[in-house]
Amino acid sequence: MAQAIAAAEQQAGGKAVGSGIEDQDGTVYFEVEVVKDNTRQKVLVDPQTGKVVKTVAADNEDNENGREGDKD
Repeated sequence: MAQAIAAAEQQAGGKAVGSGIEDQDGTVYFEVEVVKDNTRQKVLVDPQTGKVVKTVAADNEDNENGREGDKD
């Protein structure tokens, strides 16, 4: 996990504030949340290679899951 955090911080240019395991369609990744300039990014790292495979704005995850539109 330490290697994944280091890779995510380098890729995103910020500081890791959280980490965990992410399962996307049966493929497991290390998930690292990185903050830079008050912006959160979710970075997925391949646990086998230690390489970053995807970086997305963490705010977009809420929109994709429909949380923002749940207001009644």
